[in-house]
Amino acid sequence: MPRKKDCANNQTAYFSGHYEHYGVNCLGICDVEGRYLFFCVASPGKTNDALSFVNAGCHEILRDMPAGTYFVGDAAFELSEKLITPFTGSQRANPSRDLYE
Repeated sequence: MPRKKDCANNQTAYFSGHYEHYGVNCLGICDVEGRYLFFCVASPGKTNDALSFVNAGCHEILRDMPAGTYFVGDAAFELSEKLITPFTGSQRANPSRDLYE
């Protein structure tokens, strides 16, 4: 959590142009039952989700997960062998991407 002295000369770092508000980027990891396993205030609101993921150390959690377990993230994150993300934009138009094999 940022302290007042961290924000004193750095207010713009907390302004999200996307949401047009000041804030912080929070990240949470839940299990399939919706229970939080990890939560943190990762970075100022202007920071993109992918960078906040790294700053919070979530990439290390991902790396150390046992085989056969996965994160499910939104399109802000980069697809990897252990991080599943949705198809976006024109990628969704391809019918072959609707198959689960």
